[in-house]
Amino acid sequence: MRDADGRVAATAARDGRTDVVEPDRAFELSGYIQPELRVAAAGDGQVWFQVRRARLKVSARLALADVVVQLDAPEAGVTVRDAYAVLRPPLEGFHLAVFAGLFKVPFGYEVLQSTGDRWFPERSVLGATLFPGERDVGVRVDLGLLERRLRLQLAAHNGFTLDDAARPARRPFELDTSKDVTARLTVTAGPLTAGASGTWGRSTRPAFDHDADPMTPDVSFDYGRFAIGGELRLRHAVPSLGELDAYGELAYARNLARRALDQLPVRADEALDVLAGYVAVTQRLGRWVGAGARLGYLSRERPAAAGTDERIVLCMLLAAFPAEAVRLVAAFDWHLEDADDVAERHEGWLRLQVSY
Repeated sequence: MRDADGRVAATAARDGRTDVVEPDRAFELSGYIQPELRVAAAGDGQVWFQVRRARLKVSARLALADVVVQLDAPEAGVTVRDAYAVLRPPLEGFHLAVFAGLFKVPFGYEVLQSTGDRWFPERSVLGATLFPGERDVGVRVDLGLLERRLRLQLAAHNGFTLDDAARPARRPFELDTSKDVTARLTVTAGPLTAGASGTWGRSTRPAFDHDADPMTPDVSFDYGRFAIGGELRLRHAVPSLGELDAYGELAYARNLARRALDQLPVRADEALDVLAGYVAVTQRLGRWVGAGARLGYLSRERPAAAGTDERIVLCMLLAAFPAEAVRLVAAFDWHLEDADDVAERHEGWLRLQVSY
């Protein structure tokens, strides 16, 4: 959606006038809504309706920069998902963009993938465990060479993603001088894209009542953490069917599981290793339908030498595309690991997405 001056300029162009100059500013509105029916096997079974996401993205395009703000407004309340400025200097021979604000951390393919583009209802165990919320505040540089077939993304950020369990409610950022550094390098050759990512930094373990819960520290402390990962993606147009999209990632991390407080170290000298990965494939089956499957794996050491948490999750889905901006997905997660409560972890979705 263009601003008022843009509409005037467009009208003048249709009328053959040259006295109105196209402005260097335009505004765009976009987004999507995801109402769904969700089924969980926990307890005696749970079924409920919810609006999983309701996104509104406002973009202002200037001569050398963009400003982007994205809000999410499900029934639980309104939150800011993106708020950043992008500087795009006019350079010859390569692409350069500098981000500043709240943006997605550039680690791997799935963390950066738009939720509106992803067929699977939620991210895999890799993204949900290592980068819950996906976003952090900082600066990021994107450099593209060879028509962006070679791409480097480098970011310095606070170190707390939006859904980080250790993120302080009243202080949603780290005040120390140690910031996390994340880098991603990808190479594209025809239908194949391969990449490698890494993140390094330190975090603070918040203090709680140790007497009430021995698994929580009575004083806060700092600890180091890192992750390295690789990714591979293949896209191919299958004759008479449609696009095949096959991709996967594997990551090894230390002290970076942060979706829940019981995943964080309880001592400064603890080293909690995490191995996570997934393989996924989606296939269009003509104009109106598609199918997909994803197998995810997670092995996470528990704090205080309490053993290892291992998860294997298979997600299967069917998708329908009744209109260009409409997608209907029926999906189910099967937890295949050998655990006492594995039957209570199964869950399913019937989700409608309408984009605009």
